[in-house]
Amino acid sequence: MIRNAKNNNFRIEFPREFFFDEVVKKYEFYIKRLPVPYTTIRDFINASIQGVTFPAASGPIVDQTLYDDPIKWRGRGNLERWISREFSITFKLYEGYINYWIMFEQLQQFYSYKQPNYMIGDIVLSFLDNTGFELIAFNCQNVVYQGISSLDLSFSSNVPDFKTFQCDFVFNYMDVKKRLD
Repeated sequence: MIRNAKNNNFRIEFPREFFFDEVVKKYEFYIKRLPVPYTTIRDFINASIQGVTFPAASGPIVDQTLYDDPIKWRGRGNLERWISREFSITFKLYEGYINYWIMFEQLQQFYSYKQPNYMIGDIVLSFLDNTGFELIAFNCQNVVYQGISSLDLSFSSNVPDFKTFQCDFVFNYMDVKKRLD
């Protein structure tokens, strides 16, 4: 029997070089005071990841008219050229919105004029089987941090519930590694 795919059989995490020293220095003391098993900003943020929106793939189609009837043909070029290079990561909002503000300041630092790096490096999205074995590793290379979603705040509800926010990224190149060999 072939099992159905589970939506939580993936792993993604930010590399160490993603986090700017200014942001780490500012928030690390707060993270260390919390009753959580995380001692670094990286572990704290990676633990709040709830989901990933994987980029879509769609090849080019060429139209040709034959006796007044349009005929569809496959276009030219590698599929990699036509894959949407945008992806989003969804985070669970932590108490005090602390992880939102960490990611917000990361975005500020990334777009700062004093920042010499135009890309944040690579982010790997791993697809796992039901036992946790990595089958496919999708390496997003030369990633650019594009944006962060808005927060919906309201005085009409004071019940703590599960809220999320989203960060958007764009990558320039990709490398699909198959671990089945």
